[in-house]
Amino acid sequence: MRPQLVWNATIGGVLALSLGLLTQAVHGQQPAHTIFMNVVEYKGSTSTEKLAPPAVNPATLSNGYVLKAPGEADKTAPQVWEIDSYALTPGFVAVQQGDTVTLQVLVVNGDKHEVGVLAPD
Repeated sequence: MRPQLVWNATIGGVLALSLGLLTQAVHGQQPAHTIFMNVVEYKGSTSTEKLAPPAVNPATLSNGYVLKAPGEADKTAPQVWEIDSYALTPGFVAVQQGDTVTLQVLVVNGDKHEVGVLAPD
């Protein structure tokens, strides 16, 4: 792409964005955001022969973990232990007070999850 064409496209984009923000400011409209989030459950298992289980049950630190201790995960293999964890992407979102927000969430590996939206004050 030629440099002049890139420059013109950049200036056009900046002007369009500025005009949109100015229109919102003049008409008192707050920006609207749609946030897309993925939630995935990770599961893993190992044995005490390969790796010792955590000294502290991570479920006592956060509701996002589940630990099945040795002997609990597989009754036929008492050395096996499992851990489940959840990952949210993005893990953190910030918007300005007064903005309109729509949250679209895709949850993989799970029937039901409790999700909270926290706001300061």
